[in-house]
Amino acid sequence: MSDDKPATMIAVSVGLAERLGGSMHKSRLFPGIVNAEGAQAIILAGAEFGVGPIASLTGINLIKGKVTYSANLMAAVIRRSGRYDYRIVEHTDKTCRIEFTHGRQAIGVSEFTWVDAERAGLIKSSIDSNWRNYPKAMLFARALSQGARWHCPDLFAGMPVYTPDELGAEAAGDGDVVAAEWTATAVETKPVVPPVPVKAVPGVTL
Repeated sequence: MSDDKPATMIAVSVGLAERLGGSMHKSRLFPGIVNAEGAQAIILAGAEFGVGPIASLTGINLIKGKVTYSANLMAAVIRRSGRYDYRIVEHTDKTCRIEFTHGRQAIGVSEFTWVDAERAGLIKSSIDSNWRNYPKAMLFARALSQGARWHCPDLFAGMPVYTPDELGAEAAGDGDVVAAEWTATAVETKPVVPPVPVKAVPGVTL
């Protein structure tokens, strides 16, 4: 693949995304998708980077108005590009260091450590904290997304690349979102009550 060739896109029309979004929402197979419009947006977002509908609904989340990617999906987009790749140099419970390459040439290293996580206020005191239960997975996700922003932003059309955890979502060790503030949320509508007509009273000005 030529170095100048953009990331592969999947041809998904708005009409097809609407039909798929409605079907996927009705299936209830993706509990994080609260409405058909949210599913449609995720499918269209994935299509821009060559990701199919099912993979998109599994690995992409809309949180606080931004598109986020699971670490696995982000890694797949990087490796499938044919231009960029990455190599894990060090991976422990305290440090994850990833070397990024372009055309097999090293272009930089992204490192995220336990100290970085503490400095960012990510380490919670609760024993249920994912940073305490899955430190290697969380460090890898942060190092990977940081490196993607630094070294291969063109793969994501220049959009900021985030994992759900970076936007405050609670994610399990495998990257699945457990709880988050979703952008595409169901809106409760209340019936409009028409005003009560006022009868005119002779001699009284309203």
